[in-house]
Amino acid sequence: MENKNSSAFLKWIVVALFSVLGFGLLSGSANAQDPEPTAGDAQAQQIGDNNAVVEQKTTVKSGDSVAGSQVTGVVGGSPVIQNQNSSDGATATSGDVTAVSTASVNVGPSAVVAAPAPAPVNNVGIASSHTGSDAQAQQIGDNNVVVEQETNISSGDCVAGSQVTGVVGGSPVIQNQNSSDGATCTTGDVVAVSLVSVNVGPSAIVVIPPPPAPVEETELALTKEFVGGTSYWDGDELVYEVTFESTLELVDGPPAETVTFTDPAPAGWTLVSLTTTDPNWTCVGDTCTYTGDGFAGPTTFTAVYEYREPYPAPNAPEQVENTSYATWEDGATASNTACGMRLEHHPSTPPEPWVECGALL
Repeated sequence: MENKNSSAFLKWIVVALFSVLGFGLLSGSANAQDPEPTAGDAQAQQIGDNNAVVEQKTTVKSGDSVAGSQVTGVVGGSPVIQNQNSSDGATATSGDVTAVSTASVNVGPSAVVAAPAPAPVNNVGIASSHTGSDAQAQQIGDNNVVVEQETNISSGDCVAGSQVTGVVGGSPVIQNQNSSDGATCTTGDVVAVSLVSVNVGPSAIVVIPPPPAPVEETELALTKEFVGGTSYWDGDELVYEVTFESTLELVDGPPAETVTFTDPAPAGWTLVSLTTTDPNWTCVGDTCTYTGDGFAGPTTFTAVYEYREPYPAPNAPEQVENTSYATWEDGATASNTACGMRLEHHPSTPPEPWVECGALL
C-alpha cells in the first residue's frame, strides 16, 4: 500500500489604491475666501458640510493544486483504506489572481486651472467649466456620498492524475488504485479591477487650451546669372541676343504646393523664349506655373531676349539688367537680378560679345 500527499499552495494578491482615503469616513466643511480674480483664475465657494464614506473590500484566492498523488482523509470509524497510485509527468498549476481597487475622493470646494483639464467624474454638487478667463462655482447646502466596493475573485482548484478519498464516519472499506500518464491541469488567470472617483462639493475648472502648433513656413530661394550674348545682322537690322538662367529651390519648410515663376523682359527688349527641362512646370510667355505635387527643386529656367536696331544702331544698349520673380502660397515672393554688358566695339560691326557686368574686359 502506497500513500502520497501533495502540498497545496494558495496565492493572495491584493492591490488597493486610495487617493485621499480608500477606506473609512471622509467629512469636512469649508468656506472659501473670494480672491481677487485675474485672467485664468478658478474659484470655488461653499457654505455647508460635505460627507463621503468610501468602503472597499477585496478578497482574492488562488485554488489548490494537486498533481500525480492521492489525497485521503479519515474523520472517524475504523475504515480500511488501501491506496495505490502511479503517475508519470503529471503537472498541476494554480492560476494567477490579480485584484486592483482604486478610490479617488475630493471633499470640499476645489478650484483647478489646467491646460487642458478633464471634466469632474461623478460630481456631486455644482460644477462649472469655462474656456477663457474665470470659472466659478458656488453652493449653499449639504452633500453626501456613500460608496461601497467589494471584490471577490477566486481561481479554481486543480487536480490532475490523482485520487481523492474522504471518510467522515461509519466503517467503510476503501480500496484505491490509480494510474495516470502525462496528466496536466492549469487553472485560468483571474483579474478584477474596481474604480471609484468622487468629487463632493462645488468645483471650478478653467481650461486653457494649448497654444496652436507653430506653422512651418515654406521658403524658396532664387538665384540668377547672366549666361552670355551675341549680335548679328538680320537684313538691315542689328540684333543683340542675351541669355539669362534662374534657379529656384526650397531652402526651408515644407515643399510648396503653388508656385509661379516670372521672368519679364527688360525695357526695350523682347522675349524670345522661356524654357525649363523640369516636366512639372508649364511655361507660357514670360510665366511658368508649377503643376507637380510639392515643389522642392532645384529647377533652372532659361530666358532668351533680343534687341533690334536698324543700321547704324545709334540707340543700341551697352548693358542689360534682367530681374526674375518667384511667388508661392500665402503671397511669399523671392526675386533676383543679373546684368550683362557688351564689349566695346563699333555698334554697326557685329559680332559684339557680351560678358557679365563688372567682368574684366
